[in-house]
Amino acid sequence: MMSKRTLTRTLIPGCAIAAIIALAGCSAESEEPSVITTPEISWSPAASVPLETNRYVEAARAADLGYAVAHNAADFTIELFTSTRSVDEVGYTADGFVASYVGNDNTPQVFPGPAIRLPLEVVENAAGDGADITFCEASYNWLLTADRPQTRPELSAGSIVTVQIGTSAQSGELVEMSDSGSNQDCDASGAAVGVFIPVPDIPETLTEDDVRMPLGSKD
Repeated sequence: MMSKRTLTRTLIPGCAIAAIIALAGCSAESEEPSVITTPEISWSPAASVPLETNRYVEAARAADLGYAVAHNAADFTIELFTSTRSVDEVGYTADGFVASYVGNDNTPQVFPGPAIRLPLEVVENAAGDGADITFCEASYNWLLTADRPQTRPELSAGSIVTVQIGTSAQSGELVEMSDSGSNQDCDASGAAVGVFIPVPDIPETLTEDDVRMPLGSKD
């Protein structure tokens, strides 16, 4: 089962958020990744849990940020996304995005900030090149739509999410290999909450032409 955040994450058209994006090109024929400026994040409160400094948790945070920015931009070519996930996970995530959110019956959504995750446990593998991280994730209502341009987190309404971090065979860096959720409730009180500055633009509709898929993928 994918995490609740994976199931509810979405996007804004790649050429629609000029305030935070400097795109290298939105053409489907372009062979270069888009260049998107990572938005500023205002944190309240600041992360204080000891596990936040764990290298695997930091890798999971980086992958989540890349995921949020790529989904808000509907652009899966950006380095912040592709460099923090395995090759398989990059393609799987982009395909799932299109299947879940593109179409007349789907309501575009954007994320006001990174996932709200309280790290609970890190279990490193025997080889020392990866780990499974257990988070309490407060995803409920942590999204924006055209009809709901404001939201507030509900930290007590969390659920357990497991993120698998491994070492990329291509780069040798720690990357996200998978993200799975559960129906197990938890309380994420004490988790750091970050919001993007400026607030992402919220589209009213989304088509396949608005989405930029990973380079080398088939349209």
